Amino acid sequence: MKLLLTLMTLTALAIFGLTEATCQCECSDGWSLFGRNCYRFFSPKVNWQTAHDACQDLGADLVSIHDEAENAFAFALILTDDGKKPTSWSAFAWIGLHQPNEPFVWSDGSCLNYENWAPGQPDDARGGEDCGHLRNYGPPGSWNDLGCNNRIGYICKK
Repeated sequence: MKLLLTLMTLTALAIFGLTEATCQCECSDGWSLFGRNCYRFFSPKVNWQTAHDACQDLGADLVSIHDEAENAFAFALILTDDGKKPTSWSAFAWIGLHQPNEPFVWSDGSCLNYENWAPGQPDDARGGEDCGHLRNYGPPGSWNDLGCNNRIGYICKK
């Protein structure tokens, strides 16, 4: 019995120790830590697929957002240096939402357990609006669907 208890304890320590060891504790230069992940905004304006591929090349994915705090953090990454709301497309950023089929899903395969669509969105207003982005109006930090070939900045998460 004592041997069984010892084995169970060692197994639990190995499992939890491994989990803690893989926890993200710091980020490389240019990346910002939030929770257990690192995030980075890239300002070059590219289409959704190019943004997705660029994140993948960095061992990341386009950001998936799972709660209000993470959404606020992601939106803060695209604010100008003086902290004011930008008034141009500089404050738009691709996120991992896309619609390869109905409904929208995260490109990293995680659950869509939080949504922050702007009122009336997604609306596919121009047809083919199959990718999601953060935007600076309606209200700031809300999500909108947009044609995937539009060129805007993007946020990666790893």
